[in-house]
Amino acid sequence: MEAGKVSGAKRLLWLSQKFNIGKNKIAQLSSIKGRRFLILLFGGILLFLIIFLPGYTKLQELKDRHKALEEKISKIELENTLLENEILQIDEDPVYQEEIIRKRLGVVRKGEVIYKIEPEE
Repeated sequence: MEAGKVSGAKRLLWLSQKFNIGKNKIAQLSSIKGRRFLILLFGGILLFLIIFLPGYTKLQELKDRHKALEEKISKIELENTLLENEILQIDEDPVYQEEIIRKRLGVVRKGEVIYKIEPEE
């Protein structure tokens, strides 16, 4: 830390000798340069945020949408797999075929009688 102060002091001394300027004037100039630097730094950061923040928020929105779509795709792929398995079972299992035909289509065998029991109200 002291090494930085010494080099700063040497710089002030050199400036005062080179340009025949008093120490107060040099301190004032250093203060103005420091303020300018801070203003430029703050302006640069502000400009950076103005330019890149909308793009960053859009990127986050797209990432969230991508994640939601990936989840939706996974659910649909799972449903597709289940349906494919059901199709295979229907094609290969006559007992399952009969069960589906009876339940979904209401088909009965010759000679069977269906009794419908309605709940009491």
